[in-house]
Amino acid sequence: MPHSTLADFELLNQVGKGSFGTVFKARRKKDGGIYCLKEIRLQGASQAEIQTAVNECNLLASIDSPYVVKYFDSFVDQSTETLWMVMEFASKGSLRDLIVKTPYISEEDAWYYISQMLVGIGSLHAKHIIHRDIKSLNIFVHEEADKRLSLKIGDMGVSKQLNSTTVMAQTLVGSPYYLSPEICRSEKYNMKSDIWAIGITFYEMLNNGKHPFLANNQAALLINILKGKYKQLPEEKYSQILRHLVYWCLSSDVTVRPDVYSLLALKPVADAIQRNGIQIPKDLQEAINKAKQHLSRLKSSDNTRSQQAIRQAQPVAPKTQPIQRKPEPKIEVEIELEEDVIDMTPTYGSQSKQIRIQEYNDDFDDDEEEQRPETSVQQKQLQDLINQQDTISKEQDKIFKEITPFNIPPHIRDDLINWFIQNTKSTEDQISKYVFGKIGYDKVSSVQFLRQYSDLQRKKMNINNEINEVMKQVKK
Repeated sequence: MPHSTLADFELLNQVGKGSFGTVFKARRKKDGGIYCLKEIRLQGASQAEIQTAVNECNLLASIDSPYVVKYFDSFVDQSTETLWMVMEFASKGSLRDLIVKTPYISEEDAWYYISQMLVGIGSLHAKHIIHRDIKSLNIFVHEEADKRLSLKIGDMGVSKQLNSTTVMAQTLVGSPYYLSPEICRSEKYNMKSDIWAIGITFYEMLNNGKHPFLANNQAALLINILKGKYKQLPEEKYSQILRHLVYWCLSSDVTVRPDVYSLLALKPVADAIQRNGIQIPKDLQEAINKAKQHLSRLKSSDNTRSQQAIRQAQPVAPKTQPIQRKPEPKIEVEIELEEDVIDMTPTYGSQSKQIRIQEYNDDFDDDEEEQRPETSVQQKQLQDLINQQDTISKEQDKIFKEITPFNIPPHIRDDLINWFIQNTKSTEDQISKYVFGKIGYDKVSSVQFLRQYSDLQRKKMNINNEINEVMKQVKK
């Protein structure tokens, strides 16, 4: 596709809306082709941040996989300070829609969908791209010419570089069903965090849309994720190897959890890929071949370790419903991951809420068990802290609206906020010397708002530390 402008398209209808922009179904005037156009507002972003976003759009456009939503082009409309992304349009909605409409997904269809999703994620990981927001809402359904449905990984975002400032990034809000244990512990996101999220998605697909970790509030959900307690998938519906593949993805220990290449190297997955004619990009196939070689070595030399690893991957059954284990299959593989990965966080501006092509009710599930006595105190502490964070974030949003009209360049604004955070006892002379070395005296009224924002951010940082301490008390 040649480089586009907004004038090349007719916007047909809105299909999604988020805090930073809108998603449209659009027709290209030249040939009538149907595309998805995502609008990302750039107000407050520096030129360097905008260029980084455009570069990463170009990187996404280089991904050539039938199981990743195709990014065709991107362009900046300077008159409206908007970045537009031109993408493939998925006519059948999201995987979440498919799950809701299909009460029971057969084993054969499950392997068909799972193998496509794994190839899609593998296509990203092979280019050192971490998705970071894998969920059933971000996996899109396309109808092929033969009427079969194919799944495509989408909504990768373009980078947290567009986040207006690291100190203004929102804290965790909403219902984080797909968060891995390491992210709950505030550890670094990695490729295996994507595997946890796709494991949650697999479980959701095989369990009538129900998530594995049930909770009636965010604190209980985070604690349940850390404790690793969830019900097994129905044995009468799905084979042991299919269920255990899902459990392996949900290994709480990130060193036991597989990478995508290990999963694609498994014989049942490879068989499903061959049976359904699923195409694998060349660079991904090379990584899978290495995984197969490693798997072969493990089978011949490390049987004991393999059995132990898959046992650790099993869910911890709730105390009220003890479950007898069956013999475990031997499918453990470990492959070293590259360090130079790109973190595709879908967050933009001061508010990091992603656009959803198809919205659905994402409230918390009802936990079928009562509040567990061993974690009730921790749940209350955690929920209180989360509520405090939410209140502070709302106050910060109001103050940010007061700062914006001063048109302070983002990197200077960030620098000033960080300075106020670190220098709580600075004198007026020190403030004048530092601040007015950065901004002109015509912006003197902005100082009170910058200080207010910094004070709130300091409180939020302290709350984060308290949350981490509560998390450390949670035992499996």
